[in-house]
Amino acid sequence: MLFLLLRVTLAMVLISPFNLYAQTTIEHIRGNEGLRLQAYEDTHGFVTIGYGRNLSTRGISKAMAELMLKEDIAHCEVKLDTYYSWWRLRREGSQTVLVDMCINIGFNGLSKFQNMLRSLFNSDYKGAAAHLMDSRYARQLKGRANRNKQLILGDIL
Repeated sequence: MLFLLLRVTLAMVLISPFNLYAQTTIEHIRGNEGLRLQAYEDTHGFVTIGYGRNLSTRGISKAMAELMLKEDIAHCEVKLDTYYSWWRLRREGSQTVLVDMCINIGFNGLSKFQNMLRSLFNSDYKGAAAHLMDSRYARQLKGRANRNKQLILGDIL
């Protein structure tokens, strides 16, 4: 996927009538904008990120959203590998739930589900599903929590 994105981007640059100035233009804009990896409000009040990317009016492309999702999944998998080395030995549905929750509520939020995590560690899927559903998370995100419960129980996927 990344190769395809890079290939399309390269094709766009090669087709661009501004190709002769592309590197100079890129360096100039990088110098003027500076790189900001966290979103911030620019001088006009627009939410901006990167090298002046205006998220308020332009947003991001679907391809960029897909790339960001894959990066977020990889980040969560590294965290899970580091702190819960057993997680990859569980059912695929349970693995999916752990990554989903990590993305949704953050790794710190996921780590607060100690009873559910202990049940998963012990391959007690019914217990893990029960602990998941006995939470503020489940009360606030009913549909998502029910889908995750079903994954833990092995009913889907």
